[in-house]
Amino acid sequence: MRRLATLLLTALLLTPLAAVAQGLTDHPGFVDFGDLDGIADVEPTVEVSLGPALLGFLRKTVANEDPELSSTLGKLRGIELRVFELRADQLDNARDQALSISKRLKSADWEPALRVRGGDGTVHMFMKTRDEIVEGMVVMIVESGGDAVFLNIVGEIDPEQLGSVASRFGVDLDDL
Repeated sequence: MRRLATLLLTALLLTPLAAVAQGLTDHPGFVDFGDLDGIADVEPTVEVSLGPALLGFLRKTVANEDPELSSTLGKLRGIELRVFELRADQLDNARDQALSISKRLKSADWEPALRVRGGDGTVHMFMKTRDEIVEGMVVMIVESGGDAVFLNIVGEIDPEQLGSVASRFGVDLDDL
């Protein structure tokens, strides 16, 4: 995992983000999170933009060591992630942003896959499908503890394969 993180960081430093994102905006699984910048007057603490070029580089890099991860990366076109650390007085704005994006996704024929509202926060998950193929996924989490997470995975997503790869990196998708 440390090697993958090092390769990812190196690739990010060597690849201009504008070039990485080329061609993603036309993909049916892409969602523009650009309007989140400055959410509640806070910049993201984590911002990841991986496009086809960088994902292809990563796929080739891990092909011999981890064929399953390489296969998963080969089907993806992009990953956009924004994480915000918010104060208690900024959480309503983040929830409003997630709700606004949810409404926009519903009107664009994204399928709501999960919605959880509780004392700890809210979770919204949407999938864009075509002919039983998942072309994109959006997950938005606003925790009452102060974090807001906005994730868009663009490309063909096999949920079983994604779960297997995520578990190898210590990510428990059951927590969603």
